[in-house]
Amino acid sequence: MTNARYALAKLAGRVPELGATRGTDRASITPEDVAAACAGLARGPYLIALAKYAHDWSGIAELERIIWLEVVDIAIRPPDGRPWRIPVGQEILRNLGRAAALEAIEEPLCDECSGRRVIFLPGGLVEDCEACAGTGRGRYGAVTLAASVGVSLPDWAHVWGPRYAIISKIPYNWLYTAVLHINQRLNDDG
Repeated sequence: MTNARYALAKLAGRVPELGATRGTDRASITPEDVAAACAGLARGPYLIALAKYAHDWSGIAELERIIWLEVVDIAIRPPDGRPWRIPVGQEILRNLGRAAALEAIEEPLCDECSGRRVIFLPGGLVEDCEACAGTGRGRYGAVTLAASVGVSLPDWAHVWGPRYAIISKIPYNWLYTAVLHINQRLNDDG
């Protein structure tokens, strides 16, 4: 637990955002700079970085197809070695990939702290939000995901939720790769 000064510093602190540079309040890194810094990335990380950081959604259909192919590979050769049984004629795998990509790109706010990154306790005490580890970001809930994938909530809980946990790592890993690449390119150019 921490005090109110810590909470104020954490909430109002000058955390540089994309576009901010040292010594200035003006944004000097534009979405176009980020798009240029994405050059040389593999196609999946490139497209997800463009959507998230350059607000370029023109490649979203291709991104969905690439993620879907990754999901099919996982379904055929899952980590536990038992291939997944997939209902014929349903687009569950494509919907799982689409949901994972959108969750990584949009990053919904944490349900516990509403994006504030801290929880206010009685007596003026403040502590980091444990639900989001102080990031202010959350995940989509089971009801939202089950509906977007097109399965019942019980099926989600027993079958598709654990599979989604595996699948959702794909776009997050791509974003991690992209951020490292973008930072390297922007630092090399700066």
